[in-house]
Amino acid sequence: MHIANAAFFFVLFSVARAAPFVPLKRQAVSSTPSTTVNTNVNATTIPGSGQVITTCTQNGTFAMSFDDGPYTWGAPIAQTLQNHSSVGTFFVNGYNWGCIYDYASDLQERYQAGHLIGSHTWNHDDVTLLTEDAFDEQITLIETALDKILGIKPKYFRPPYGNINDTVTGWLAARGYEVITWNFDSGDSDGATAEESVASYEALYSSFPAPYIPLNHETYATTGDTVVPTVVPELLAAGWKIVTVAECLGDTSPYQYATGVMGVQDSTWTCDGTPAPGLNRRRTFALTFDDGPYTYGYNLGEYLVNNGGHGTFFVNGYNYGCIYDYAEDLQARYQAGHLIGSHTWNHVDITAVSQDELDEQVTLVETALQKILGIKPKYFRPPYGSVDDASVQFLQDRGYTVVNWDFDSGDSAGASAEEQIDNYSSLYGTYPTPHIALNHVMISETYDTTPDSIVSVVPDLLAAGYRLVTVAECLGDDSPYQSVGSFGTRDDSWTCDGTPAP
Repeated sequence: MHIANAAFFFVLFSVARAAPFVPLKRQAVSSTPSTTVNTNVNATTIPGSGQVITTCTQNGTFAMSFDDGPYTWGAPIAQTLQNHSSVGTFFVNGYNWGCIYDYASDLQERYQAGHLIGSHTWNHDDVTLLTEDAFDEQITLIETALDKILGIKPKYFRPPYGNINDTVTGWLAARGYEVITWNFDSGDSDGATAEESVASYEALYSSFPAPYIPLNHETYATTGDTVVPTVVPELLAAGWKIVTVAECLGDTSPYQYATGVMGVQDSTWTCDGTPAPGLNRRRTFALTFDDGPYTYGYNLGEYLVNNGGHGTFFVNGYNYGCIYDYAEDLQARYQAGHLIGSHTWNHVDITAVSQDELDEQVTLVETALQKILGIKPKYFRPPYGSVDDASVQFLQDRGYTVVNWDFDSGDSAGASAEEQIDNYSSLYGTYPTPHIALNHVMISETYDTTPDSIVSVVPDLLAAGYRLVTVAECLGDDSPYQSVGSFGTRDDSWTCDGTPAP
């Protein structure tokens, strides 16, 4: 269903923490650089301050920085810089787009050429969402890898997503790190075309000699093949010197230590047994379907599985039919690995009912899913996407995580299959930005287009690079239900008689 104000939005309230949810996406692309990265910490340009550094101290310096590698385009980017007597800074993960040990010789060449290698966590987790123990693991794993490969301990750290707070800044300072963000974003991770990224750089040329630390990613062909080769000579022609982050800060000791001895690969150079790339952050697409169970739900689920994916079905108890009449269908979806979430009993606006009525709505669905699947759901989608503070608090107290969406296929607003496919196509260029997509499983003159659109977009999403996962998987949650038991056996209590009608 459409939200009342027709705005598309994504809301997730975590039951595990009281702090507001931090959006995963970076700031939007802008041709005007911004020095504000996170209002929870104070920005500075002074090394050793224990604060977040957003730009350089040396006028006329331009510290090109690249995140999320090592990956395919890192080496060509480094070579382009070297061809222009310049160097860059590479904030690397251990296990994100690939295993760092598989790029050991590449990193050694970059290091020997004078590029700066910094830390970006092991698997690109948002450090503001980690416990101190989990944070320590992230930092130690990348330190160990860089010690083995390069014989160094990094000094400069960039937080994934630019997300940082005072607690994490303190942890990093205690471990000897300087925290670096940026004051200009090329926009490559937000889907900017090569032309758009180049144009945003060109908007800076008249600001010489103002110093910059720009954000780029070595994981995009557009950045490696077009943007860097285009802007590097132009930046030099404008007068800048392209240097490492350490150089632009006047720091002559860019590592906590550097032994000068590179390692030799052995059996310990492996990512096996370490935290896998963060599924809750990148490259995931969570297709969700509301208002069932109903006719098309099973076929959609089967199609996703046949294409190596899974979906999330937010079900009602009594909406387009009685949930108990679709018990075997739900059991088949559950067994296939799809996530089953709650969508209220009869699709009420939870902001328009009393707490007692909301309690009844939630309890009836819980009872039905306990009987049919033996589970208590953990994820809840509010009908119409309508929530308020009181309803969210009630659901949190019941152990629920509330999930809306950041993309609407438009099926419930009457979009044709062709229009829905076109809507989806606008997302392909945003890869690897994650998405939670709203669809519906019911059939009527309006909604029978949904299966056709999904059959068309799934191959395109896969071709774009996305993994089709459940909402729980895209959030990195390996406990997707509040409780799990056994399937029930139908009896006379499996009925919607006497419950609130659709």
